[in-house]
Amino acid sequence: GVKMNTAILFVMLWVFYVALASWKVLNPDVGTGGQIAAIGVGVMCIGIGIVVIASLINIYVRHLESKRQSAKDHITQALDEHNKRVVRFQDIAAIVQSHADASPGSDDTLFLAVSDLRQHVQSLDKVCTSLEAVVQQHRGS
Repeated sequence: GVKMNTAILFVMLWVFYVALASWKVLNPDVGTGGQIAAIGVGVMCIGIGIVVIASLINIYVRHLESKRQSAKDHITQALDEHNKRVVRFQDIAAIVQSHADASPGSDDTLFLAVSDLRQHVQSLDKVCTSLEAVVQQHRGS
């Protein structure tokens, strides 16, 4: 934005001033035409430098935002899958409870409940693995 471009401009102007002053000390016999040419080249370099540096910073910021959004999407997807499993498990638990109340000794509903519990635990394992991968990736960068 404006603040970043202003900061880049001020730094570039400071570098330009130091470079021009150093160049003049090293070449004291340079005429007015050479000094004007040096100032013109310096001003053009400042303009080009601002564009290049601001572009690189914007590319880097967008890259970080993309990584952050990707991690957020990954976590959201894992949590959505987890929530679906929880709802499914709660539905099965309600069915098991109603069947157990109606007919004690029904093995089919118990088998379904255990099977769905196993799937629920496996999905929790996937969520944990995904979250660990995101944390490891975040620590690595």
